Amino acid sequence: MFGSNNWGELGSREGSSLLLLRGRMIDFAAGAWHYIAIMESGSVYGWGKARLGQLGDGLYGAIPLGGKGMAPSPIEGIPFRPKKVVCGKDFTYLVSDPSQGKHHLLGKDKFNIISNMPEHVKNWKDIGATWHAIFVLINDGTLTAWGKENMWKLLPPNLPLLDKIAVGSDHILAVTKEGKLISWGWGKHGNCGDLSNIGAEMKNDMVSGFWNEINIPGEIQTIGAGYCTSFVVTKQG
Repeated sequence: MFGSNNWGELGSREGSSLLLLRGRMIDFAAGAWHYIAIMESGSVYGWGKARLGQLGDGLYGAIPLGGKGMAPSPIEGIPFRPKKVVCGKDFTYLVSDPSQGKHHLLGKDKFNIISNMPEHVKNWKDIGATWHAIFVLINDGTLTAWGKENMWKLLPPNLPLLDKIAVGSDHILAVTKEGKLISWGWGKHGNCGDLSNIGAEMKNDMVSGFWNEINIPGEIQTIGAGYCTSFVVTKQG
């Protein structure tokens, strides 16, 4: 790992770091300044910024300098064996296997991110997080979401059934069951596709309350989303 280390993002106080975790990693996620790894054994490790509880309350109390980061440390107290993790800007969301759909959030209840959690997310297919919201795609193609919604609607009305989702910092890219590519959220930088022909009213470049269909030649194989960016891999010919 290389890069900025203001919050211990590299898992050490040095300028670069080779992380040594015992066992095989089965999932990994990054927030703005914190990182989470799930190991095959079921143990969970976190490092980086911790002052908002995104690495659990136990680690926060053990970190010097007001939560300024540490080497990868085990996170205790997760009430199930996690299989999937996603990170928002300042929170960590852990989920069990789809048959149980148990879930747990580490962090503060900002934007009701904890108090609005559903009872479970059974039969989940994929999960993603913007900076301040969580999105869960269910096997039947339905999408559920909760979190910050004062800038754009997390779920447009009459959303078609979905096959794939990719969740960026503040926008969503999705492939419908019919193979169409759609997007919504903050689209200022072209990450929601060409918005010049949108008939609906838009404020602050927000695709909110509807979605934008993006026409790309070929059969969509993979999609991805980041900070104001979207990525699509297609098969042609």
